[in-house]
Amino acid sequence: MTPRDAMPMVHVVMWRLLETAQGRTATENALLMKAELETMRGRIPGMPFLQVGVDARRRANSYDVVLICVFDDAEALEAYHDHPDHNAVKPLVQAVRGETVIVDYPSSVAPTEGLMAAFAS
Repeated sequence: MTPRDAMPMVHVVMWRLLETAQGRTATENALLMKAELETMRGRIPGMPFLQVGVDARRRANSYDVVLICVFDDAEALEAYHDHPDHNAVKPLVQAVRGETVIVDYPSSVAPTEGLMAAFAS
């Protein structure tokens, strides 16, 4: 493991949802998706922070839902991808998403410091 791999990792995922899917509107699916994603909070080893937001402005260039997670390191981020709680939310996400954008980046801020405090409110 390199020093960079040992750094906290921030995982950001944004989804633009289909206008309708599974008999629900994009707004209804965004709220359902938020609730489902939040079930992972505190259940994934090495993920001390999870926040889900639903877009409030609904502009043409907006995405509908954002997930922001902090992982202890790159290994914890990789393990998350196959965790049963993560796998449990995938069917809903796959059924309602139109577009997905993902950014994973190392952060020099420890997960228990300013990074989580900045997103906590």
